[in-house]
Amino acid sequence: MKPGTYRTTGNADDMCYWDRAEDTKGETESLPANDHVNGTSYVTIKATDKIFKSGGCRDREAVGPRTKGTPASSTDGNGGMFKIGTDIAPGTYKSPGSADDSCYWERTKDAEHGLNSVMANNNVAGTAVVTISQTDSCFKTNGCGDRKKAA
Repeated sequence: MKPGTYRTTGNADDMCYWDRAEDTKGETESLPANDHVNGTSYVTIKATDKIFKSGGCRDREAVGPRTKGTPASSTDGNGGMFKIGTDIAPGTYKSPGSADDSCYWERTKDAEHGLNSVMANNNVAGTAVVTISQTDSCFKTNGCGDRKKAA
C-alpha cells in the first residue's frame, strides 16, 4: 500500500487486526503501531513503514487529509474510530458506558496510532462523558455503547 490515510468500515466479527512495521524482523521495536479494530477505523501508513499487514478487516479506501462528510451528533454501536468533522461533530458526548472498566475512549491528534498520537484517553465504569474538540483528528471508542451529543 502507498503511504497515506486509509479508512475501513470495520468487520463483521470484531476480529480485524492490522500492524505497521518498519522492517521484517518482527521485533516489538519495529512495530510503531498496531490495533484490533471494532467498527469503522482509520490508519495512516507512513513512508517509513516497510510492511502493512491486516486480517479480518473489510476493504480499505484511501482518504485525503481534508475528507469532507456530514458529521453526525451520535455514534451507534459499541465502537469505532471516527474522524472529527467528517464522521462526528465536535462537542460533548455521553454514553451509558459499562458496569466495569471495559468502556474505553481516546482523542487523537492523528491516525498513526502511536503513543504520541493519543492526546487523552480513559477506561470508564458507568456513564462516560467526553468533550471532543474541533482540533482533535479522531475519536476512538470501544465497549461504551451508543454516544449522543449532549444538548
